[in-house]
Amino acid sequence: MHNPFRTAEAWGHVERTRLVIVEVLAVAVVLSAGLVALRFILPMAVPGGTSPPVGLAFDVTHVGGRPEMNTTEFWVARITHVDTNESLSSYQATLLRNGSTLVERAAVKPGQLGDSTHPVFEFFEWGASCSPTPCPPPDGPDGNLSAYDYFRISFPDPGTAYTVRVIWGATATTLGEIVIDT
Repeated sequence: MHNPFRTAEAWGHVERTRLVIVEVLAVAVVLSAGLVALRFILPMAVPGGTSPPVGLAFDVTHVGGRPEMNTTEFWVARITHVDTNESLSSYQATLLRNGSTLVERAAVKPGQLGDSTHPVFEFFEWGASCSPTPCPPPDGPDGNLSAYDYFRISFPDPGTAYTVRVIWGATATTLGEIVIDT
C-alpha cells in the first residue's frame, strides 16, 4: 500500500527536521490564536465591565470648630489622585471608627452617606459649592469620582481613628483608604 505522505524509504534527517519545524509552527499558531481570542473575548464577557481602577490617593485637612462661633469641627479626606475617572455609581464608601464599621458600604453620591449622626459622613463633588450652584461645566461636578472630590467627617470624637475607605462596587475591591486620627 502506498502512503502519499511518505516514501518507501526511511525518513532522512532533513525530512524529520522539516516535520519538527512544521509541528512547532502549528503549535505556535494555535497558541497565538488562543491568546488573541482571550484578549478580545474576556473584556466583553461581563457587560459594563467590572475591572476596578487601580486605585486612588487622599490627603487630610482638619478644620477646627469653635463653640463660641457656632462652628463645627470636621475633617476632610480629599482625593488627590484617581487612576481612572469613573462614574460615582461605580463606587461605594464606608467609614470605620477604631477599626469597627460605623457606616456600612454606601453608594458614593453627593450628600450624607449612611445614617450616622455622630459623626456625620458626607461626600462632596468638586465644584458643587460655587456660585451659581453648582458651577457650570467644565468647572462643576461631572458625576465622576475625580481629584479634589472629598469626604467630610463632621462632629468626630476626639482621640478616635476614623478610616474612610473607597470600594469598587462591582467587585468589593478596596481602591483606597485613609486613616484620620482625631
